[in-house]
Amino acid sequence: MGDRFQRAGWVNLPNYQADGPDGEDEGWRSKETTCVARWSWDGGDDGDSTYVPSDDWALEVGCVPSEPADLPRD
Repeated sequence: MGDRFQRAGWVNLPNYQADGPDGEDEGWRSKETTCVARWSWDGGDDGDSTYVPSDDWALEVGCVPSEPADLPRD
C-alpha cells in the first residue's frame, strides 16, 4: 500500500511509523490530508511452542485534514 501512496505523490511520515509482533502503523501525507494505516495480525505466543497463529489480518485507515505538526521532523 505504501508504494501506491508514494506513486500518487504522498510523502511518508516516519514519525507515524511503528512495527511490532502483532502489527504495524504507517503515516502518509498529501497537501491537504494525513492518513495513518494500521495493520494488525496474530503474532503468536512465544511462550507456547504448540500455538498456531491465525493467518487473518486487519487493515484500518484513518484520514484527517493535514496540520503543520504532521510534517516530518528533522
